[in-house]
Amino acid sequence: MAGMSLPDSATGDAARRAAIGLDTWLEHPHNRYSLLRASEFIPSAIWSPAGPPQEPRYPAAALLQRLRVPGAAGVATSALDHLRATNSDSLLLYERGDLVAEWHSEGVDGARPHLLFSIGKSITGVLAGILIGDGLLDPDTQTADLVPQLRDSPAGAATVRQMLDMTVDLAYSETFDNSPSDFTRYRRAVWGGGPETLLDVVASLQAGPVGHGQVFRYVTPVTDVLGIALEVVSGRRYVDLLAERLLAPLAMSGPVVTQVDRMGHARATGGISMTPRDLARLGQCLMDGGRGPAGDQIVPRAWIDDMRHNGDRNAWLRGDCPEVLADGAYRSLWYAVPGGAFMATGIYGQFLLCDPVSGRMIVRTSSRRVASDAALTAAELSALRALAEQDWHAPA
Repeated sequence: MAGMSLPDSATGDAARRAAIGLDTWLEHPHNRYSLLRASEFIPSAIWSPAGPPQEPRYPAAALLQRLRVPGAAGVATSALDHLRATNSDSLLLYERGDLVAEWHSEGVDGARPHLLFSIGKSITGVLAGILIGDGLLDPDTQTADLVPQLRDSPAGAATVRQMLDMTVDLAYSETFDNSPSDFTRYRRAVWGGGPETLLDVVASLQAGPVGHGQVFRYVTPVTDVLGIALEVVSGRRYVDLLAERLLAPLAMSGPVVTQVDRMGHARATGGISMTPRDLARLGQCLMDGGRGPAGDQIVPRAWIDDMRHNGDRNAWLRGDCPEVLADGAYRSLWYAVPGGAFMATGIYGQFLLCDPVSGRMIVRTSSRRVASDAALTAAELSALRALAEQDWHAPA
């Protein structure tokens, strides 16, 4: 058996997949499982359905030319020029559930799933909220009780709540230059480019200086560990849990692709791709208090209210990047924006901005040149917030 199995408390497909590696996936009886899921073992291009590129049904060019956003040196520019200058791919504007405007950059097919990077963290937070509501997941449980491979590590002493709030204090930082670092080790582990597994890397991380629960620390692998914990308590693979508890109830229409590492663990922190409209379906569900398009309760209302209002402001201000959202906080893998709005974001310029008070929502995907830049992200968020506050219905 290649690598480490999940704990005995994991049942069903989650444990079955964890027992299959690249050295055994073609062997019987493993191939009864793996030949139906070959894309998880061999790098693959996944796409369906066939058809012509999607044309925006709600043209946005005239509206985006009229709307203004903050530009360089404080000079306002049109939203359309801003999107083009920042290598944006798609922008969708919603108001009280209605799609007001839809824009895609030249050559971008809005029906294709777009990699959302760390918006995947926020999706994992929603799944955690569902399982908490089911009584399957206790936020006060220590990580090591769910993932015993971390029992002797500082990460194992963190609670589920601390994983959700990114207050797990570990000596770790993220740089995107492939220099020798724990972050580079992590990326090689989840993408199959090194001898270590995800849990090997996390188990080796040293404790930070202040202790868990005190300061916001952006430790990406922690959300992957949370994804494993969700598998353990549910007995379902992350990809199946995602499909059963979110994708199907929300009637998502396009392909949704979830990356998995060589151990079969989903990249719960940043490996989900979906279309902009399907991302909006998730945002609208949360704006509607957790109710889906059929009116059924998909996400607990209490979890959404807690996510919006109970972020630890002091932990955020003492943390890694308060300048991204100087007036905000962080809770359950979502960013809390003043006034009751909330946001998910990912590297290379992905955003989902939701405001239940005004009923407005903005989806923006991008392939900007720089992966992670706090000042650039803050400027892009400022532009989106400016968009959300303007009149979308005035005559052109």
